[in-house]
Amino acid sequence: MDVASSRFPAKRSRPAADASHTAMRVNLDACIHCNLCVRACREVQVNDVIGYAFRGEHSKIVFDFDDAMAASSCVACGECVQACPTGALTPATMVDADQVGDSKAYDREVQSVCPYCGVGCQLSFKIKNDRIVSVDLHTAGHSHECVPSTNMHYIADAALHLMTSQPELGIKNPYQLNKAQFDAAVKLLEDGTAYRIGKCCKDEVEPYFRQAQSIASPR
Repeated sequence: MDVASSRFPAKRSRPAADASHTAMRVNLDACIHCNLCVRACREVQVNDVIGYAFRGEHSKIVFDFDDAMAASSCVACGECVQACPTGALTPATMVDADQVGDSKAYDREVQSVCPYCGVGCQLSFKIKNDRIVSVDLHTAGHSHECVPSTNMHYIADAALHLMTSQPELGIKNPYQLNKAQFDAAVKLLEDGTAYRIGKCCKDEVEPYFRQAQSIASPR
């Protein structure tokens, strides 16, 4: 039919991607307005951070008062990411700077257990280029992951690699740390250099650093 363009002018501009959050990425250009993230945030986790704002062609998903995700009251539970069917909300490790990624693009998979509490949730770690890119829950009877099991592994892995960019620490291999270097990695997280969820103390983040070192360490 040789139809190359539309005779109707494009009124809706492409929404800008939001990469402000360390653990998650927001690309509303992929949003289909299904409201699953709103229900996940409001009804499942009862955080009431995500909402639906504006009308007509300007309607969109917002965080608090149309704030950036990192500037909102989001607690980084990851429930919205698990509910999103299109990739409008996705783990930061799964996409590149252009918000393009593939959930199946990983080199190997490692089965382990979340070290946060005594429940013993079984987790499946997806590893790519010796980095933890995805963590899936594999425990019967649980419909969603808690905050630590969802994001702390990503954050610990990011902090470990961030240390290699600190010349004063003299770290070449983030998976082989002495006590002083490990304490410095914890401080990076607590100071918010990698990312901060609430008030993280050493006793909380240490298991994740140890697990990230063990799971993602090159074979």
